[in-house]
Amino acid sequence: MNTFVIPHRFTDKAINDELKKLAQSISFCKSQLLTLPNELSSVTYEIAALRAHENESAERYHRTAPDGWRFVDSEAYEIIKRQYDPLHERKYSIERRISLCASEQVQSETKTRELEALLPLSPVERMEKHYQILLDTKSMASDEKEFSELVEKFREMEGYKNSVALADECKGLAIKTQYDYLVATMKKVSTEAEYLELAKQFKKMGEYENATELTNECVKQCRTVKEEREQQVLEARYQELLAREKKISQEQEYQELAKQFCEMSGYKDTGELARECETRYLALKTQREEQELLAQKTMTRAKWKKGSKKSKKTWLLTS
Repeated sequence: MNTFVIPHRFTDKAINDELKKLAQSISFCKSQLLTLPNELSSVTYEIAALRAHENESAERYHRTAPDGWRFVDSEAYEIIKRQYDPLHERKYSIERRISLCASEQVQSETKTRELEALLPLSPVERMEKHYQILLDTKSMASDEKEFSELVEKFREMEGYKNSVALADECKGLAIKTQYDYLVATMKKVSTEAEYLELAKQFKKMGEYENATELTNECVKQCRTVKEEREQQVLEARYQELLAREKKISQEQEYQELAKQFCEMSGYKDTGELARECETRYLALKTQREEQELLAQKTMTRAKWKKGSKKSKKTWLLTS
């Protein structure tokens, strides 16, 4: 024999108590919807008056300002702006309250009609009606969230008919639906963050099916994507340095490029390219130093010749 306890929510007292709360809610919403529009009109009028005052002040300032001065007094503008902001904030707040009250009233009235339709029924008949609604909802459920909500609702039936078995079934369907969704999503994702999030979701499923294996697979794919991204970054940097090598010709440029190739040491032939740039740098440096030394010697020789001629001329004059 199927034994069950009638939950309090299906008793006459519970329904009447809920109807009283709904009546209070509807009454409050109606009173708000009568007074709030007046408040909105008042604030709207204040905003319009302030805007008219702003335009009048601006025109007066322009008439009295010297020719060519057509900017608004910044201090006056800030004063008006400080008055505008709280008015607009209040206006939007009233509009939100009107919208919420209207929505709450509709919901409360709908719920009231549903509960009033239950009053002629016995508690068991109410349970049966609710049970049939849950069965219909279960037949249309398609995602993890919907099945999880049904688990709680069937458990609230306190063992009515096969509600306990249905709660367990919905729990299994919630897990299966989530598993199927994650498997399908796994075929679409491509970024590190997406694979990492999938790994976390599969891990939450514990030992269900091959969730552990798929967790490890997502972690592996995450690492693979990361390595590919890092390789792409390295290759882009490598190609950038190769292109720069074809354009440079100065000593310091080769020195800098050698350092940058060294920073990528281990990737392709960057080590060899670093040595080539270093060799080219040293060659240009040696060439520059030789030219500087030659120039210095030439300058010294010229000074010496000039000094010798001057000494010879002095000797002839004195003799």
